Amino acid sequence: RSTLVALGAVTLAWLAFVSRWWIADAVVPWDSKNHFHAMLRFLAASIHAGEIPLWNPVHFAGHPSVADPQSLLFTPTIAWLAWLGPAPTMRMFDLVVFAHLLDGGLAVVLLGRRQGWHWVAAAFAGLVFMVGGSAAGRLQHTGMIVSYALFPVAWLLLEAMLARRSFVVAIGFGLVAALMALGRDQVAFLF
Repeated sequence: RSTLVALGAVTLAWLAFVSRWWIADAVVPWDSKNHFHAMLRFLAASIHAGEIPLWNPVHFAGHPSVADPQSLLFTPTIAWLAWLGPAPTMRMFDLVVFAHLLDGGLAVVLLGRRQGWHWVAAAFAGLVFMVGGSAAGRLQHTGMIVSYALFPVAWLLLEAMLARRSFVVAIGFGLVAALMALGRDQVAFLF
């Protein structure tokens, strides 16, 4: 029951943080919109035009998006937005990035509880993970945030796999680790 309270507290705090962005009509600035959202818009427009999004003719006067690790082409946890419509909004993009942080924060709570931490300590650790220095300082670098957020999920699944020797959990760990590797950024490779 205390684990559920910790998870609920972190989720409520996440909702409060995200609602502040919505109420202020703000978006994550800089590279998040100038680069990553633009890449997602290109990917979405290409998919809905029936084209293969390997070459982006408008980015840097022509850019091989298939070779760019920051193109989001190989980031399924974000690229699915491109399938929803030809022009994903900035708000939807930010919400998906923020949802990654929630997933990571909840995984940190569960990791803490697995280690026997008090539920308040686990909830605090989850909050620090979601809005602390690394997340806040690099929020505009979408690929790094995705890798950062997937790491505690992978760690949690790895711990559970080793404790239970479960083939199903091993597959889950492999999938999350593969998602990180597909991101091809320095954070993913460090983790």
